Amino acid sequence: MKKVFLILLLFFIGFVNCQNKDFYSSYIINRTLNGYESEAKGILYVGNAQSNFTLSTFEKSNSKSKGTPQEPVLIIDDKKSCTNDQQYFYDYVKKNSHSLLFEDDCNNKNFIEEAQIDPDWKMISDLEKIGKYTTQKAEAIINDRLWTVYYDPSIKAKANPWRFVGIDGLIVKAQDEKKEYTFLLSEFSGNILNKNLDEKYTYKKISFNEYRQKTIKEYRKNMVEEIKKFSLNSEDEIIKILEPYESLEFIEKK
Repeated sequence: MKKVFLILLLFFIGFVNCQNKDFYSSYIINRTLNGYESEAKGILYVGNAQSNFTLSTFEKSNSKSKGTPQEPVLIIDDKKSCTNDQQYFYDYVKKNSHSLLFEDDCNNKNFIEEAQIDPDWKMISDLEKIGKYTTQKAEAIINDRLWTVYYDPSIKAKANPWRFVGIDGLIVKAQDEKKEYTFLLSEFSGNILNKNLDEKYTYKKISFNEYRQKTIKEYRKNMVEEIKKFSLNSEDEIIKILEPYESLEFIEKK
């Protein structure tokens, strides 16, 4: 009886340690829009109750563009380009999150705090070997896109990069249905002792919906100003021909 109890105790301790394991992982995020490729880097820190994911700005990829390029993307005032990281903080015990988001302008950062609602994940029985990881497949709609993720259930991760929360395992790969964005795990380490995950921001809080509306409005304004430099079209005519705004965070609906 004592032997059975000891085995159960050791199993429980091992289970708790596995569940509470702190870790660090890094990701390469590839983006392909209109045939043009760019790349960003993401770093995920996961602690006992909190996580922090930092995402760099997308820069031109060294690899050649795939597919047939569409109309060139208009670059607006390159001097404004921001090299700061976006921040995604998640408390998976209190189920809340806050993020520091911006598009290109470092002087236009937005602090968003909200209750965290896990995506409605659909588990798929397929197993796939990705590098040294044996992964399980799952799908969910997140911010206007259907995402497919591949995660290793043997690595108990309470949090994952970006908004991929609620998955019981470490995400090795994630891709949206149009294959415009792909997250790929590049490094994993189980040691982040003394890392302060919670960041305090002094920026004014706004809701995610306010951020969406504000971003679209600024995009239209900037595009109109640039196009009017070499076009005789009116502002209304220019707005009508603008492509819907699209980023990792959302897709503008028209």
